[in-house]
Amino acid sequence: MDNAPLSYVIEEMSRHFYGRIVVASSALADRRVSGTTKVANTDDALAFVTKALGVKVTRLGPLIVIRQ
Repeated sequence: MDNAPLSYVIEEMSRHFYGRIVVASSALADRRVSGTTKVANTDDALAFVTKALGVKVTRLGPLIVIRQ
């Protein structure tokens, strides 16, 4: 990913995740991220996003919430 909005990264991750991934705000969804990760591996992709953007990830069963 090269300067991709978080919303795009989440969209790609969602194609490989059986649950739902939600970004808590549109401002956060618009933040951009660059780097390499395997979006098919949800845990690795979430770790990448957490490190790159300094966000918090909360898992509630099949729901993942990403917030500031």
